[in-house]
Amino acid sequence: IYFLQASEMSERLGAKFFGARSELWWGLMLVERGAAGDVARARSLLAKAHAAASAHGYAGLERRATRALQQLD
Repeated sequence: IYFLQASEMSERLGAKFFGARSELWWGLMLVERGAAGDVARARSLLAKAHAAASAHGYAGLERRATRALQQLD
């Protein structure tokens, strides 16, 4: 629930970096947890984080999201 709250708050505040970072961390947590449906949800969150990072020039976040997505393949 905390990841969802962080993501929603970042969206409301227009804090794009923090939204992308929250989605990255949320995705990484889901991959680590590995429960049913987690990988699909993680892929979506990581792709969203990657797109935001790429669009706004957050190079470090973009690299981390890229690596995480590659590890899912």
